Amino acid sequence: ASIRNVVAFQRHRPSFMSTFANPTSPLYTNNPNYTNDEAESLPLKYTPLQSIAPLIEEAHQTYSSHITHPYQFRMDQLRGIEKLIQENCDELTAAIGKDLGQGPMYCEAFELAQVRNQVEYAQSQLKEWMATRRKPTPFPINLNIPIHSELAPNPRGVALIITPWNMPLHMVFTPLICALSAGNVCVLKMSERSVHSTKLFTDLLRSGKYVDQRVVTLVNGGAEEATE
Repeated sequence: ASIRNVVAFQRHRPSFMSTFANPTSPLYTNNPNYTNDEAESLPLKYTPLQSIAPLIEEAHQTYSSHITHPYQFRMDQLRGIEKLIQENCDELTAAIGKDLGQGPMYCEAFELAQVRNQVEYAQSQLKEWMATRRKPTPFPINLNIPIHSELAPNPRGVALIITPWNMPLHMVFTPLICALSAGNVCVLKMSERSVHSTKLFTDLLRSGKYVDQRVVTLVNGGAEEATE
């Protein structure tokens, strides 16, 4: 009986579900507006391989300086991302449309709105995430010495973020927001397949207008650059 029900459901499946079930539908379209040769001609400059190691070393030095630790510094980065989305909404929508073949409604619902929600939530929770918490002192120490224990959240270091092509804005900024909220320095390698989005994000993040360039290092390229 259950098999017959499944077959019946497949025959009478609502049309809107066919979009999600079909990987070749427009929702899943990959780079419809350019071929591989055309993508290579777009102005996305790959990072020279010999410069990647020095960039990573510089990121470690930035983390060691502890500039990312203060609350205000982290909040400034989150506000910068929020400002980036607000001031470049049309450009972001156009770039995502060129890469994915999607219209403004898709970009707003699945990309822009998601990032706005993430960055607003991070700003509202940042102080609580950074707060030191009292913890019980394990037995038998607390019987012998009058001490108390605390749990203090600290940044982990340099975070490597490698993103896929299919949700270029959401998949770039969601982990970036999390890493910057935690006080980490980021090395960000965006997909070379979503050429228009990656080029735009590179220009915006390197402008120095939205985030501190010392804490977001960008590496562009393909598999060779990613494995370097």
